[in-house]
Amino acid sequence: MATKFRGPLLNSSVSGLGERGFFKGLPIGNEPDWVVVMKDWLLPSELSASTDWVVTQVDAGTDAASVFAVAADAMNGELTITTNDADNDSSSAQTVNEFVKLEAGKKLWFEARWKIQTAADSDVLVGLSINDTTPLDATDRLNFKVAEGSASMSFEAVKNSTATTEASLATLADDTYVKTGFLWNGSNKVEVYVNRAKVATVTTNIPDDENLALNFMVQTGSAAARTLTVDYVMVAKER
Repeated sequence: MATKFRGPLLNSSVSGLGERGFFKGLPIGNEPDWVVVMKDWLLPSELSASTDWVVTQVDAGTDAASVFAVAADAMNGELTITTNDADNDSSSAQTVNEFVKLEAGKKLWFEARWKIQTAADSDVLVGLSINDTTPLDATDRLNFKVAEGSASMSFEAVKNSTATTEASLATLADDTYVKTGFLWNGSNKVEVYVNRAKVATVTTNIPDDENLALNFMVQTGSAAARTLTVDYVMVAKER
């Protein structure tokens, strides 16, 4: 009997797949009915801070030590976002274009693999947001978040400045990679994943009326520079 596979062959069924079940329904290769963005940061030419990204750096000093760069000779490619060294110095990056929207009838996947240098002494945002040079105050966003004073990671859905927060999804270890993802079902919910295991489902305050951009931010919790490292980011959405 013929079998209809949905998504990459190894992801065609949730049963027995473990973490691969997150990708059920994801298209195979390049298909014109999907918009797919995959950034691996393999080459310096992949990063154009002047034309592709809005980079905002808050620096209490005068030495301009913040860094937004593709790491040299990093295995599999890495983007590093480093602050300066005063308390509450920050560095954020958002794509210039708000290129995706959570539309009715169209699924969307997001996944990023990243690590933070000192989890309990940093503020971190990773996800999708409207463009805003103060990302922590952005009125519409879907973000994984770490707040200084705790290494606990939460997920926020914010629409028109009203938030739904799923707290204590994971405790992060310093300088240790975590995979964070979410799936918009095209209807009424966002499923939240950590290391490809579903940890929460959000049904309120989903920002479905705004175009969104990729968003990364790190802010110091004390007078010491902090680095957010992004191994890869992937967004796939039905056109």
